[in-house]
Amino acid sequence: PLARGEGLHEVERVFLLGAAFGVPPRKLPAKVFPDPMETMRFRAALARRGRDGERPLVGVHISARKPTQRWPAARFAALMHALRERHGASFVLFWSPGASDNAQHPGDDAKAQEVHTRLVGVPCLRWPTATLPELVAGLAECDTVICADGGAMHLAAALGKPIVCLFGNSDAQRWHPWAVPYELIQTPGRDVQEIQVEDALAAYETLAARVSLLAAG
Repeated sequence: PLARGEGLHEVERVFLLGAAFGVPPRKLPAKVFPDPMETMRFRAALARRGRDGERPLVGVHISARKPTQRWPAARFAALMHALRERHGASFVLFWSPGASDNAQHPGDDAKAQEVHTRLVGVPCLRWPTATLPELVAGLAECDTVICADGGAMHLAAALGKPIVCLFGNSDAQRWHPWAVPYELIQTPGRDVQEIQVEDALAAYETLAARVSLLAAG
């Protein structure tokens, strides 16, 4: 069955395996559910940080496994400033904790600190996620998620979140967010370093307008 999978999303390719067992392919959304205790912990941290409930809460995940997917800290911060100024957004900053030179699992503590240092006047809850339940609980509370192609993106999609995704050297047709509204940014050079802040801001605003139209029916 996988011989017929060229040009399909990975989810569709997996569904093709069911044909061997007589299971018809169906385009079902993925689903994950936050742990209630982790949700309570996240909400308490968010309440301590303070949030305007009428304003969008944007989750920004800055970590990526592939070097070609890693957007610079300065651009993340500039984008967050622009979203604050134009839309009054508040933020949750997600990252994989640890040192960048950890051979087993490089982390982004230093990058997160650089982003945070640049966010003077921008409300932002820092939320390093050493475990998947921590990440899922945080993403579940966000209105929109901005991230690189990777595991956090797919978890956000499984939570039904609208996503702005920054793609580097990945097959966008195969790995784009599944079954949710999204805006995918990928340059012809397939290097995330080529994506500018203005590109990401325009993608967010296009996505927000589309989500509003969907909500209006």
